[in-house]
This record gives sequence, structure tokens and C-alpha cells, in this order.
Amino acid sequence: MSALKSLNVSFEKNMDVFQAGQVVRGQVEVELSEDMEARGVNITLKGKARCMWVIYTGQTSIVYTGNQLYFDNTETLWGPGLPTSYEGCHGGVRYYAKATIDRPNAFDKTLKKYFTVLDMYDLNEDPDATKLGVWPFASDPIEVHLQTDRGAYCPGEVIRLSGVLKNGSGTDIKETTVQLRQEICP
Repeated sequence: MSALKSLNVSFEKNMDVFQAGQVVRGQVEVELSEDMEARGVNITLKGKARCMWVIYTGQTSIVYTGNQLYFDNTETLWGPGLPTSYEGCHGGVRYYAKATIDRPNAFDKTLKKYFTVLDMYDLNEDPDATKLGVWPFASDPIEVHLQTDRGAYCPGEVIRLSGVLKNGSGTDIKETTVQLRQEICP
């Protein structure tokens, strides 16, 4: 017996006829009778035209076909999401939306709008994230101990440092600077 009882796509207000330019909204409903292993739930929106005609010339006939794809978009509704946006010295992960005005006798006008994607990673589930970061530095007679409140952070979070500086040099320290370095591992 299949765990999948039903899979349904429904449009807002039970509409299935739309005017050009109108927003299409809806939902995908999945009903299960028991747990089911799945990698994800996707939806594809596609618009295309197809035509076929036959030309008869005496004893032979020639079949002509034509196809035009208007759009073909697949989105993940549930499952592994997109990788988190990232900028690094050797590459990055970037996202943008691009709008284009297609002009017949002139250069097209385009606009790119960049946006950030953050993965919904729960640091509470990661045992390594609860470890405190502690960095002792010593250069006689100066000693510094810094620590963070935890060992991992998500993009956009504030990293709070606390520490102790022991100055045995006899010279006043007027300023301290902390530099954080990010290491990317495959």
C-alpha cells in the first residue's frame, strides 16, 4: 500500500483561468497515510505552444511542426533548499532576479536586483556549535584571552567577544583590535 494518499494542486479562489499579467497563486497539498521518505516537493510552472500541419503534394506528405517555450520554472516547496549566500576571495554564491524590456529596434533594457538567501540551519542541533571559542595569545609580557558565547554562527548574527588582557610590559596599551578570519572547508 502506498503511503501517498493524495497529491493535489489548487489555485487561489478555485480559479483555473487567468488573464495575461495576472498573478497565479495556489498551493500544493500532500496527504500521507504514514511516513514517507522523500527528497523534496517541487512545483514546475511551464508555458509552451505547439503546432503541427501537413502539406500533401501528390503521393507524398510533409509534416511540419513548431514549438515555442514561453517559460519553464521549477521551485522547491519543501526539501533541501538553496545554499546560503556567500562571498569569498575565491568565489561565492549569489542570487538575483533579472527584469528585461525586450525592445524590437533598440538595445534591451535590463535590471538585476540581488538578494540574499539564508539557510534555515538550527545551530541548536549541532553539537559543535555549543562549544565555546577560546583563543589564548601570549607575547611576553602581554597575554590575551578571548572567548565567544558559542562555536558557530549563522550569517547576519552578531558575534560577541569577551576577554582578559594582562599587560605586564609597563607600557600603556591605548587600543586593541580583533580580526576574525573565515575558513571555508569543502
